[in-house]
Amino acid sequence: MISLLHAVDQVPVVVSGSPLSKRDLRRRAKQIAAGDFAGEAVRTAIDGANAAVTTSILAATTASSAGSH
Repeated sequence: MISLLHAVDQVPVVVSGSPLSKRDLRRRAKQIAAGDFAGEAVRTAIDGANAAVTTSILAATTASSAGSH
């Protein structure tokens, strides 16, 4: 769970009642995720999905502006 939260940068949001600072929470989550092979897989999947969304938005924007001339 920590690896997933770390991959989407939500550890400080979910663990908001912690006495640790946001920086310390992120650092600790990074340490935990580094030892978890699933965390890297989640991070890779999220990065891939973000790239696909960005590419489709750019393609749609380019197509609509090319059609408007």
